[in-house]
Amino acid sequence: VQYVARMSAPLCGKTVLIQGLNARPDLNGQRGHAISFNTETGRYTVQLAQGEQLALKASNLQDDPARDSTLFEAHTKVRIDGLASRPELNGKTGTVVSWEEAKGRYALQVDGSLEQVLLRAANLQAVRAEGKQEEWQPAEYTDGAYEAARMTKGGIG
Repeated sequence: VQYVARMSAPLCGKTVLIQGLNARPDLNGQRGHAISFNTETGRYTVQLAQGEQLALKASNLQDDPARDSTLFEAHTKVRIDGLASRPELNGKTGTVVSWEEAKGRYALQVDGSLEQVLLRAANLQAVRAEGKQEEWQPAEYTDGAYEAARMTKGGIG
């Protein structure tokens, strides 16, 4: 598979609006991120916010630069990719903290680190959850267990 530079694939690295799909009309109007272009197929690989990747023709995509802020919501788990200035972060995961409008970047908390970085949407890929995780619930205490827990160091509350 041969990939090309941005000059011959102007939508690479940009937020795009999907339009005119007949086979998947449910995707029309959705936004994604054009992450690469395949010269053999003449299609862009577009990643949706949920992590799904699609191979789409340029005629089904419209440049949508103002929409980078809508790609990832706060608390979205992402993988860092394609950083030239900080290659040691490539492949690491993190959690989106917020969209920084003035800088046009996402604030991201890097997993396993106290570091928070500002990154363009082009350098982030949504990480799919592997199976649904159960929401944390507090343990239920019997009257005796509650009193015992309350009387230990720090209590329960």
